[in-house]
Amino acid sequence: MYQIESKVVGSRTDTNGKLKLTGALDYLQDCSLQWMESEQSFTDFLSHKNAGMFLAFRQIDIIRMPGYGENITTQTSIFECKNAFGLRNTNIYDAEKRPCILSWSIGAFVNLATGKMIRLTREEIQKVRYDQKTEMEYLDRKIDLPAHHDWQNMQKVAVRRNDIDLYHHMNNTKYVEIAQEYIPDETGMKRIRVEFKKPALLGDEIFPRVFHQDDRFYVDLRDRENRQNAVIEFTVQN
Repeated sequence: MYQIESKVVGSRTDTNGKLKLTGALDYLQDCSLQWMESEQSFTDFLSHKNAGMFLAFRQIDIIRMPGYGENITTQTSIFECKNAFGLRNTNIYDAEKRPCILSWSIGAFVNLATGKMIRLTREEIQKVRYDQKTEMEYLDRKIDLPAHHDWQNMQKVAVRRNDIDLYHHMNNTKYVEIAQEYIPDETGMKRIRVEFKKPALLGDEIFPRVFHQDDRFYVDLRDRENRQNAVIEFTVQN
C-alpha cells in the first residue's frame, strides 16, 4: 500500500467549498503514479521496455466530497495482477480515516512507441505486493450504451496543449472534465464509471453525445472518424 497525506486546497474546490470531481481524480491519479515510481524494479522494467501504464477503466463511488481545508489521505494498493494488466483500489479518506471516495481501476501495460500492449514477466509479477480488496460494489468494466435514438450531439471540443500529459495524450481527468459539463448538478453525483478507448492527441477534435435515462447520464466521446475516445457513465442521486 502507498499513501499520500494532503489537504484540500482552494484550487481544487468548487463554489460550495467542496472538492471538485476533477480534483478528486487528480488525487487518485497522482497517488497511483507515485506508487509506480516507488516500485524501482517495476519502473526499471517499464523503462527497459519503453512502456507505460495506461488507464483502461475506473469506477469511482462518492460517499462524500471533503471540504476546503480538510486533511485527507489518498491510498492506493494492488489487489490483482495479470501479465498484461493490473487491478488496484485507490481511495480517499478523511482525517478520521472514514472513506470519502472509493475506486477501483484497471491499468494496461503499453509500449509508448507502438501503442501495443506488453506483458509482464513472471518474475515481475511475483514481485508485486498485494493488499486486501476494498469492500465496495464492483461493476463491470464494460459500459453498455443504451441503444436509443435520442442521443444529443454536443459542440465539438478541441484538445489543447494544457490537456496533454507526460505520455503525450490527453490526461485521463480531462475526459471526465469534458463530460461533466453536460451533467446538471455535480454535487448530486454518487458514482462515475469511465471506459478509456482511443487516446486523444494534441489538436484532435472530440465530438460528444449525451443521453439521460433515469438516474444515469451517458457521455460518449468520439473522434472525427467516429472512433470512441472514452465512455463515461454518471449515476446521480434521484
